[in-house]
Amino acid sequence: MRHYLWYDTNNQIQGEMLFEGGWPIGADPSDPASTHEAAVANRDHFTALPNFGGIIDYNCPCPPSDRFCDCARQQVDGCYIDGASLAVKEAINFVIDGNSVSHNNNRDAPHLLAADAAFTLRLSGSLPDDTQITLDNCAGGVELLSTPQVLTFAGGATNTLNLTVPSAGQTGGVFAVATKLYPSLRAVVKGT
Repeated sequence: MRHYLWYDTNNQIQGEMLFEGGWPIGADPSDPASTHEAAVANRDHFTALPNFGGIIDYNCPCPPSDRFCDCARQQVDGCYIDGASLAVKEAINFVIDGNSVSHNNNRDAPHLLAADAAFTLRLSGSLPDDTQITLDNCAGGVELLSTPQVLTFAGGATNTLNLTVPSAGQTGGVFAVATKLYPSLRAVVKGT
């Protein structure tokens, strides 16, 4: 099934252009000659944005009968544009108290980690040494960090943070905004 994604001037995918059952042949928002109503409406809307970089197509294996396939949405946070094609971002894992917690992307349900005192947190992944990721508090919960914290990769992992679990029944979380190298990150901790 054909989908279209739009990206910004930094080659970061910002969103998908939806068409139930996939875009039909001839309805191409990236083609200025396409006169299909939905293609024109999407093209006009996204090209008017100040940070618009371009449109790229993405073909998933779902049949058009899967009218609301979610494949394109999964590419938004997990890929970027490399030349004229999609490239997959490096996977990053949270390491909580020494245990790796896999993480796909920020749109997935966050991992709820119940704990009863203090815990350690670091990140692991195949990012180049000296890559820095800034973690901040998620909105709407107990603050786990007094200030945003910069974690720096060396040898496939970052430095370790020592954090305190929220009081029983309260929730707090940390996040990092996506860059070209890695997807958005989010982990949530709930006090027990």
